[in-house]
Amino acid sequence: MAGGEVGCVLALYSEEIAFFDAEEMKLLLELAGDISFALDGFAKEEKLDYLAFYDPLTGVPNRALFRERLNQRTGAADQGEHRLAVVLLNIERFHTVNDTLGRQTGDELLKQIAGRCLRFAADPALFARPVGDQFGC
Repeated sequence: MAGGEVGCVLALYSEEIAFFDAEEMKLLLELAGDISFALDGFAKEEKLDYLAFYDPLTGVPNRALFRERLNQRTGAADQGEHRLAVVLLNIERFHTVNDTLGRQTGDELLKQIAGRCLRFAADPALFARPVGDQFGC
């Protein structure tokens, strides 16, 4: 078990009944526990890696990944003497939505805005949510 879910199954079979003695069973159970611990660690590491660069609410890149990609594009624009435009969308009085309709409604609004913007973004990989009520591309 890892994270409350079955991650893998360790199955050993023998043609003989009671082939494994108590000591071997103890070792096998310990091995299964070690494997479960390792799988749980991998799952947590994967989640941390995701959260380091993506907004958990909308699933779009967060400030860190937005800055990294913006730096890459800025560098490319400087080297190739290309023009670069950055668009920031700030939702005015967003706190009023949260205060009057509740945070759950505000979160749903943010998800809808992200979804709609992604559909119209020239390059969805450049779209991000750098701040709570702000989007950029």
